[in-house]
Amino acid sequence: WRIAKNGVIGATKANAKQQHTPDDKAWPARAKGHGHKKMIRKLPGMLGVRQVDSDTVKVVFRGGKRTKAAVIAYAQQHGATIQMNRSQLQRNGENQKGHAATKYQAKKLNALGFKAPVVVTKGRKGKYTQRREYRAVAQKWICEHLNMAQAGLIIRKLEGKAPVDSWTINLPARSFLGITDDQLAASIARELQGIQYGSDIKKQDIKRKSP
Repeated sequence: WRIAKNGVIGATKANAKQQHTPDDKAWPARAKGHGHKKMIRKLPGMLGVRQVDSDTVKVVFRGGKRTKAAVIAYAQQHGATIQMNRSQLQRNGENQKGHAATKYQAKKLNALGFKAPVVVTKGRKGKYTQRREYRAVAQKWICEHLNMAQAGLIIRKLEGKAPVDSWTINLPARSFLGITDDQLAASIARELQGIQYGSDIKKQDIKRKSP
């Protein structure tokens, strides 16, 4: 149980943190337009150990709302080809309404020449007039005033793209769940050393007490 928790899960979290496979190969980069944030950040935190019987344990994924964490993890681990359709896009659009437009969308809108209606105040002191004018706006304004669904719709219209009924998303494999033979051997050695010192010993205590 301790080897599964400290060894396998520990190595998996390290793989995700360093964005590489268990055999130290870098993952494929994000698709263009999806930013530069680290990938698979939350999945390793959902890992847990389940006791099957006195001699067997399983490393499993806990939790998950609409989609099971294990299903998402499998697709990330092995890659997947996902078929999407317009009805799914509409459901995603409802979710996107609650999220601000992304920096990539704002940059794209500016590149396409997007102009927004803004209130402009003109005139001399004491004789101001206000009216709406269409003007180019900063990326910050777009992120603050448009949600993801609105920005996406405007981008499609400005690009003149015809709506499609279905399309395919190819998700490359980004293996993160696993442990190398050397890591496993080191984990077993640490746990055996822990038994020698006592079941309640911590790894940092082992390092301090080791000669």
